[in-house]
Amino acid sequence: MRSLFQKKWFFPVLGGLLVLLLILNKILPSPKFVQNEGPEYKSIKLGVSSRQDVIKSLGDPLSISQKNAGEVLEYKSSNPNFNNEVEIVNEKASFIREVITSADNKIISTITDVYGEAPYSLYGLASGAGFKLYIYPDRGVAYIGHAASGNLLEIWYFTPMSYGDFKSNLAGGYSETQKFVQ
Repeated sequence: MRSLFQKKWFFPVLGGLLVLLLILNKILPSPKFVQNEGPEYKSIKLGVSSRQDVIKSLGDPLSISQKNAGEVLEYKSSNPNFNNEVEIVNEKASFIREVITSADNKIISTITDVYGEAPYSLYGLASGAGFKLYIYPDRGVAYIGHAASGNLLEIWYFTPMSYGDFKSNLAGGYSETQKFVQ
């Protein structure tokens, strides 16, 4: 029996398939990444939904505070000590911090099943207890989680950005190296 490579038709068929793939690659539109649009949270689309859309979706906030160039709307979470936050900049939802407890039935795999393993991680105050900030900057999602247990503390939703911009704009107090507190 002759091997596949010795058959006269093998290389012409392989070449034809490669040409077909190249043609399809040129003809079919590639997905476009829209820099200012991010993920959705309870029908709120980051970078798109207005302040009014947020209030329509989540109701009246518990409190409103000013932060940098915008405002923060606070909403009740399942944690009695911390609220969920929606940051509004230029009348658009730009950042959401969802506080997670066991009552929310969300674990790390809730995120990794959708986005895969996070390409970046940073250390923060809870790192001594095993929690890190895991980041998908180009997808507009990050979470504070404990890899060994699968537990989540927070999920962050934001307009997609570079890793450098994420570190500069959203990750104050986080570091690429773990700092031990004595």
